[in-house]
Amino acid sequence: MKMTDADIELLRFAYSKGKSDKEIATLLHTTPTAVLEKRTELGLTTISKPKSMKEAAREYLLTMSDQEKLDFLATIPKKDLWQMAEGSAPTSGTLEVKQEPIRIDITHQLRTVYGPRIIDQVPTDSSPSQLPAGPSE
Repeated sequence: MKMTDADIELLRFAYSKGKSDKEIATLLHTTPTAVLEKRTELGLTTISKPKSMKEAAREYLLTMSDQEKLDFLATIPKKDLWQMAEGSAPTSGTLEVKQEPIRIDITHQLRTVYGPRIIDQVPTDSSPSQLPAGPSE
């Protein structure tokens, strides 16, 4: 593919920002192979993105010798070591309760506070829950 000067400038800029051949090929509507060939022709090399802490730690742990690994594992609490070996338990973030509500009979207390006729006025589950005002204590 023949690239214009504007395409070459875009290619240079994209590489300075750490873009991959595939990303640049999408921008230029060409193939990653064509971008690679042009990049090689221009003498451009990819700028590696900085590693994240997770990537750096993973690489560090992978390159340890067996003795270094044993020494490192000796410093970890047994609970964490077990979790590393077994993996974390799956969590869904939701709690499901399968218990029916417990009904408490409070008619005796209602009769004591409001009088014997209050039971006729007690709302059911489907009616509004407002009791008449009783005597103040």
